[in-house]
Amino acid sequence: MLSQKDFLSYTAAEIADLARSAAILEVSVSPKPGLVCPDTPGAHSDMDYHTFISSALSLHTYFETCVQIGQTLEHMSADQRFVVLRRAGVAAEKEMYAATGGINTHKGLIFSLGIVCCAAGTQQVRLRKASSFDPRQQSALLLKSICDEAAQMVKGMVQRELVDAVTAIHDRPLTAGEHIYQQYGITGIRGEAEAGFPHVVQAFEYLVKALAQQSWNDACCHVLLFLILHTQDTNVVHRRGLAGLQALQKGAEELFAKVHSDAGQQYRDYCAVSTRSNLSPGGCADLLALTLFFYLMFYGRT
Repeated sequence: MLSQKDFLSYTAAEIADLARSAAILEVSVSPKPGLVCPDTPGAHSDMDYHTFISSALSLHTYFETCVQIGQTLEHMSADQRFVVLRRAGVAAEKEMYAATGGINTHKGLIFSLGIVCCAAGTQQVRLRKASSFDPRQQSALLLKSICDEAAQMVKGMVQRELVDAVTAIHDRPLTAGEHIYQQYGITGIRGEAEAGFPHVVQAFEYLVKALAQQSWNDACCHVLLFLILHTQDTNVVHRRGLAGLQALQKGAEELFAKVHSDAGQQYRDYCAVSTRSNLSPGGCADLLALTLFFYLMFYGRT
């Protein structure tokens, strides 16, 4: 049986360590369809494993700041904390670009994992104040409370940044996310965050079960398949349209059904075909990193 860590005992720096570790562990999972791995850049010509490591290392101070914002500004409304957090995120993007020579490796994770770190800090403060809190509380309940807080921070984002943006008169081109929403109605990471990261909650439960039967790497690969199958990755849609997303999901569905059988070569072939087809589910990779962050927070690396 897994031994659960004491969530309330973590310092901001320790939570930042977990966030950085989650980013490194995600890119270290291999093989992955179209994504950067230790031995391949996947479908990317401008980045590799070392680029991702440099990027992840550069974000530790940012993640610590996110936790501290959540802790020190717990008295503010959730949307006010998000305004402060976004300013820190802009600075973190500059640090990332400086570390990678101008390459976007973790912009999505700066948004999503930054929100989660901030929400974790806020929940720590609130739970310390709650005299009825049981430190042995189930990890699934703690995870849900953090994700619910994250959802409150970005409440209304889809309306403001997608619905309103694509219906307004523009003096600039639409961003990739706005264009995808306009064309397909896909809300991407904004919708996932505003809904309280429901697929991360599910992926976390799956990872816990998978690790009872599989190695760390294999379990992470199968969690990635789960995320590909159940989310609409805007990175894939941006590269290859809905047809590309459907092709990637069809392959994931066939493999996910064989999770407990010997599908190793078939999975490697799937990864190779995805790379050749320029299919890179970067959004799902970010959700995998969030899932790993929660696992490290509640159970450590087992």
